[in-house]
Amino acid sequence: MRRAAIERGYHALILEGPGQGVFERQIPFRPDWEKVVTPVVDFLVARPDVDARRVGIIGWSMGGGLVARAAAFEPRLAAVCCDPGAADSWASFPAALRAIGEAGGRDEVNHLWRTQIVADLGPVEKFTLMKRTEIFGKRFQDAARAGRVTDDFHDLAQTVKRFRYTDTLSRITAPVLVTDYEHEQMNPPGTGQRVYDLLRSPGTLAKLTAADGAGSHDAPVAPQHRNEAIFDWLDGTLGV
Repeated sequence: MRRAAIERGYHALILEGPGQGVFERQIPFRPDWEKVVTPVVDFLVARPDVDARRVGIIGWSMGGGLVARAAAFEPRLAAVCCDPGAADSWASFPAALRAIGEAGGRDEVNHLWRTQIVADLGPVEKFTLMKRTEIFGKRFQDAARAGRVTDDFHDLAQTVKRFRYTDTLSRITAPVLVTDYEHEQMNPPGTGQRVYDLLRSPGTLAKLTAADGAGSHDAPVAPQHRNEAIFDWLDGTLGV
């Protein structure tokens, strides 16, 4: 995406925040991403080669929700792209896991977790759960690095529930682009529409389809098509 931005004449800063590149240093995702983005905006607007009135941000994958959260508290952003729209990380977990997470207190939840889920995991399911949970905290990553899933699902569930953006979307003042992939795998069906509907600032919902080769999460086989949709919108929004 950086190359696509430069080809359009943008200055492009690539940021890997908590839970992303610095995940290797055991710094997990955090829900209050304004604490991550605001120092970056401070850095950018202080540069002589940056137009402080036209700073945009693109959040990719889980970043689609994180940048929406940041934009709710960082008014200097002039354009926000949620790629794709994300509303609630807990809602993206399978219904069976969410039911266990809502089953009661710590002891009951963890007993159900160990006996109904962990005990019956095959190698693929085990690997998937380790990868899906280790991003949320050092203790979950420690378990994954030891070759096991966490034994404290109650704690994990309470952590993941903090990654909910529906309550702050209406605070965003900048124009927002929400991408919505036809066969989105990482968010529940209708999430992009839900994010768009909760906006109070000018919003655009870009539906990307399988017919265009862009029907899966973040269009892995059609990145040029996705980039064209995003940067066409940015050009119009920022007046480039």
